[in-house]
Amino acid sequence: MSIGRMSEFKLSGSNWNTYISRFEQYFIANKIEEELKVNTLLAVVGEELFELMIDLCNPDKPEEITYEALVRLVKNHLHPEPSKRAERFKLRLRKQEPGESLAQYLAALKKLAKTCQFGDSLEDHLTT
Repeated sequence: MSIGRMSEFKLSGSNWNTYISRFEQYFIANKIEEELKVNTLLAVVGEELFELMIDLCNPDKPEEITYEALVRLVKNHLHPEPSKRAERFKLRLRKQEPGESLAQYLAALKKLAKTCQFGDSLEDHLTT
């Protein structure tokens, strides 16, 4: 009997990184061995993503590549590496919205800062 349940991945509205993080926990909770990770993922992702995986893996089949390679292929397709300069520009344009609390504003800034590659200097960039 398995612990938990994984839903299909929806290409519109779902976050691949979050989905895979949940899948990693599912693998741990259910003691799924490395050699079954690809098959388990393919059985659950849903038809829409499965078809995308077939296209991304071509000429290979999704079940013929490693779990890490499959996850990376989908990630690179759905979340291409953003331009550091463009992401920092978006962050600097973000102003506090009317009615938005300071805590909400800071949370929004931190979310935008994830892709800015500030490293240890995040606090400096948020306070200047």
